[in-house]
Amino acid sequence: MNLSKGFGSLKSLQTLHIEGYIFHNLCEEDLRPLFGLRNLSVLNLGVNFLQHINLSVFRNFHNLSLISLIDNRLTLSSPLWRKECRNDILADEDDGDSREDPYIHTNEEFRNYPPFTKAECLATGPVLDLSRNNIYHIKQTYFTGVENTTCLNLSSNFIASYFNGTEFVHFPKLKYLDLSHNRVYMRSDSALNELKELEVLDLSHNKHYFEVAGVRNTLTFLENLQFLKVLNLSWNEINTLTNKTLQSNSLKELQFQGNRLDIMWKKGRGFKGLFKSLSNLTHLDISYNKLAKIPDDIFSYFPCTLKYLVMSKNTLSDFEWKQLKYLPQLETLDLSMNKLSKVTRNLSKHTNSLRVLDLSYNLIVKLHHSFLKDVKSLMILNLAFNCLKHISDASFQTSSDHSLLMLNLQRNPIHCTCDLLDFILWLEKSDTVLPYLATDILCDLPESKRGHPMVNLDFKNACINNSIAQILYVLTSSIIIVMMSTTIAIHVFYWDISYIYNFWTAKIKSYYLKTTDCTYDAFVMYDTKDPMAEEWVLNHLRFELEDRGKRVRPLCLAERDWTPGTPIMDNLNQSIHRSRKTIFVLTEGFVHSGIFKMAAFLAQQRLLEEGVDVMVLVLLEPVLRQSRILNLRRCLCGHSVLEWPRNPAAEGWFWQSLRNAVRFESQGGQSKMFTNYFSGR
Repeated sequence: MNLSKGFGSLKSLQTLHIEGYIFHNLCEEDLRPLFGLRNLSVLNLGVNFLQHINLSVFRNFHNLSLISLIDNRLTLSSPLWRKECRNDILADEDDGDSREDPYIHTNEEFRNYPPFTKAECLATGPVLDLSRNNIYHIKQTYFTGVENTTCLNLSSNFIASYFNGTEFVHFPKLKYLDLSHNRVYMRSDSALNELKELEVLDLSHNKHYFEVAGVRNTLTFLENLQFLKVLNLSWNEINTLTNKTLQSNSLKELQFQGNRLDIMWKKGRGFKGLFKSLSNLTHLDISYNKLAKIPDDIFSYFPCTLKYLVMSKNTLSDFEWKQLKYLPQLETLDLSMNKLSKVTRNLSKHTNSLRVLDLSYNLIVKLHHSFLKDVKSLMILNLAFNCLKHISDASFQTSSDHSLLMLNLQRNPIHCTCDLLDFILWLEKSDTVLPYLATDILCDLPESKRGHPMVNLDFKNACINNSIAQILYVLTSSIIIVMMSTTIAIHVFYWDISYIYNFWTAKIKSYYLKTTDCTYDAFVMYDTKDPMAEEWVLNHLRFELEDRGKRVRPLCLAERDWTPGTPIMDNLNQSIHRSRKTIFVLTEGFVHSGIFKMAAFLAQQRLLEEGVDVMVLVLLEPVLRQSRILNLRRCLCGHSVLEWPRNPAAEGWFWQSLRNAVRFESQGGQSKMFTNYFSGR
């Protein structure tokens, strides 16, 4: 390259782009006309097919803030000696000067800085950009002369060496190092230790050695970088490390996209605490980690200093909202582009610090009416591109002294019915902003309004509340419901209603009738063919009611008190009418016998004729479970239905309840707790 000496007269020149020239070597003599330009700050030598350069040539410049050597063929494999410096323009001299007229780029930013130079890099100070070259090995001797560089870009090369702490000793002021899109191998604990002031380290897109099975990868060198604030480990397919945790007291931002936390967080792998020792971390991005589910307690292993958490672009179908209590300072949570179908019922129960919540591009169908109840900090809620059909104003009402600043409902299949009126009225009164309200918040139903903006529909006139119409509607509906319910009840429960009516009629009449004199306290009906039932009646029931306690009248027992030679029906009729009560000792065989049915009819006849309820049912076995009569009797006069208790300790209560049922009808009602106790249930 041969620059005219006239360049030395451009005293005000600040930016110089020399691109598209083809020369292999760049020597000190080539740039000598520019050494005296004290205002020159940007020198762009990209896309020149450079193969050899001695970086010490840039020591002769006074004020360079950006040296761009991108898109060349530099290898930095051997130094460029002075004797090798020559003009090596690879143009055919016979072709003459065939270059087109000078091209002035219309973009002012391009005029000041080459494209692809990151603003974060420029902000640190002098920049050396060696990206998109053929560098495959880093050696400290090739970086002399650019010691004042604070941002070094080595991205998109072929660097495959591992670092041992000596490669960048000539960059004592380096704050930003970009090693992305290489094949960097990190295995040494002393890697990059020479960069005492490093603040930003980009190791993204270096997955080659992280994917090779059995290769040892470690990131323990991070704890030696005492001023490191930003670390980018994205797109490395990291699924294991020799160190189970990342150690740093200074790191504030960690980019961890495109790795395999779904593997690392499996039970027994030991990587739950991977981020726990990043004691000053505020920003964490773990999107694109193929997470279908996260451990229930994973947030308890996160630094409590987190303010910004991104978990988007995974495949999460559920999210443990209660885990947010472990992140008391969290302000932004991004769960977009997952497969969530539901959200928490009340967000304020789990966090009081969240300001931005992004739930866009999920499968959320509905929101609970108390979703934002008592929320005091949330400012932005993004629900765009979900499956919300019904929207209620209650779901977005926060505490009385706070309201949302922005609510995004873009592209949801909203049903534009009158149920939406309250939300429209709330929206008119609220200060909340809805982006794309007039263009992208569209109706899905009714069919005639599909694709129309929700805000364009006249809900007020179409859904106005007419008080007279409402009263008539409620009145006619009530009459119809009452009539239908009454007719159905009469048809289905006619027998039950008749029984209850007659029972209470007889009950009322009984207060006006005199009780006839009785010979016996109770007539005991039981299966005389069942030896167990007979033994229980004669040895237990008779003993408890006749021999123990105060006896007023004896019991009437068929085998003892019936008159021999008298027909069974006469004995049965006399026994029931001459006894205060009739005790039926029910067993499985007895309830199907004819004598039981006849005795039950006679006892029922006394209820209808005299208004006296004389039946006492004692269930020795679980019988008549589906009997309508038995169930009604339990409800109306539960004290007359007794079960032999399964708990022996409750037998005393049983006998006392039986005495009460036989002798003191007016006082025979028992509490539910008492009944449950003696029955053992």
